Amino acid sequence: MNRIERLLVVMDPADGNDAVHRQPPLARALDIADQADCGIDLFTTCYDAAVTPSLFVAPEVIDDERQRQVDEKFQWLESIAGPLRSQGYRIATEASWSYPPAAEISRKALASDVDLIIKEPTGHNYHVGFLSNTDWDLIRDCPVACLFAREDTPHGAGHGILACIDPTREAENPGADEVVPETSLDYQVYESAQLLGKALHLPVEVINAFELPAAMQPQLSSYAPALAESTGSSVAFATQLNKPDYAARHGRLLRAFAEHFQFPAGEITVEHGRPADVICTSARERKSTLIVMGALERGRLERALLSVNAEPVLSNAPCDVLFIKPAEHSGGTENTTAPVINRCAPAAAGRAHKTFTKEGIAS
Repeated sequence: MNRIERLLVVMDPADGNDAVHRQPPLARALDIADQADCGIDLFTTCYDAAVTPSLFVAPEVIDDERQRQVDEKFQWLESIAGPLRSQGYRIATEASWSYPPAAEISRKALASDVDLIIKEPTGHNYHVGFLSNTDWDLIRDCPVACLFAREDTPHGAGHGILACIDPTREAENPGADEVVPETSLDYQVYESAQLLGKALHLPVEVINAFELPAAMQPQLSSYAPALAESTGSSVAFATQLNKPDYAARHGRLLRAFAEHFQFPAGEITVEHGRPADVICTSARERKSTLIVMGALERGRLERALLSVNAEPVLSNAPCDVLFIKPAEHSGGTENTTAPVINRCAPAAAGRAHKTFTKEGIAS
């Protein structure tokens, strides 16, 4: 995510009519728009399995009921958008009848060329990868960055953004070329954290939470000292391992990362442990406002067989979580279909259009 020009806010009618206070995604979008002058799309989907074609119900009756539900959701969105438009925000609205929700949200995001999807998490605990829900499908399948906003996220002075990087993905292959900044997911994570840090006036801290492969852990040697020597930072774990080359590459990648963004490598917090646990604990201790981390494509079988971090972090994080997708993400419009019914209203003219990027604000 290298710009903030348009936001897609997924609205939930079940949260009531007091939208700004009861809809954390909208509140977060307004915080960003106050600084970035970006456009906001308010979006909701509806689907009722009972309203399906039947031999006993005329097709026009089914269509009329679907249209009625879409119109109801659309009018609800417009009742929220109207006062915000009068304050100068550029707000568009759309309600659609479609299923499943994640596919429809992705379709809308791609069709509208939004830079960020903002949604409230649904509160599912992560147990096994064969199961799924809208949030997890968006994390893994949608190519657009997704921010999950919580009502109880800490704000104000003393809080910051926690950018989570993982150069061990590269260190596992010692023969690979060094990380290329333009394509590295870690670099995209940090740049996105900096971009939102500028918009929300929050400092950014970097953490590398990693867990060595089980096969390496019984081998005693000097992994921690080698990594500490490479980066100049302390490593918060006691196990020492017989992989100095692995450690040296790990440290070299951390140092290259820090040098690229022009800050001391010693400022990176490095902790060994299950990454999802380390990240959530660190965010809780620091009272972070936002966690930013990468999310690779993972199918349900992969989630069941491999160790994953994105879903457990979303389930247990004490604050908002932003998931950044790799540039080579394969998601696209070919995997989505048009909604059965939709109704939309474009954004009314508001403030002068600007684009907020990592270099600053451009008219």
